[in-house]
Amino acid sequence: MANVEIGKPDPTGRIVIGRLKLTERLPVGEWYNWQENLTARSLSRRRNLPMPPDTLTGEERRLWWFRWIASDAGQDYLRQRKTHSLDVTPEGTFQAAGVLPGEYELQFAVVPVPLSWREPQAQQVAAWHGRIVRTVVIPEANPAEPEAPHDLGEVELTIRRRNQ
Repeated sequence: MANVEIGKPDPTGRIVIGRLKLTERLPVGEWYNWQENLTARSLSRRRNLPMPPDTLTGEERRLWWFRWIASDAGQDYLRQRKTHSLDVTPEGTFQAAGVLPGEYELQFAVVPVPLSWREPQAQQVAAWHGRIVRTVVIPEANPAEPEAPHDLGEVELTIRRRNQ
């Protein structure tokens, strides 16, 4: 029987690092505490979902999804779906541990926290925001340096006023 520790990184995965570079199109005074307002910071395994047939009605589509998730293929999808929360320092460096090789979606979003937690729709009317979603590939580790982290380099996130 195997033991699984919830919250522990996969020991066979890699450390992934990078640096978040903020650029702004509004005065610093309006977003100076950006880290507190970082509402998304993740690295998620990309997997294509099957699509239900176009001929299904709304209720039929909903039932199709329930059946698919309960199927072996759906359960396999959920097992392999992995999201890593990125630790971000005040200087903007970030990292995740235990990341297996594959294609991932890197995502950062900054929006005023009081608006984001009070009401999801309020994010759409925030005075300023910033969001980036990028596809990245995490390669196998180099056998000569198996402990070396994979560096995603600099990721630029532009903070701007709404409608800019």
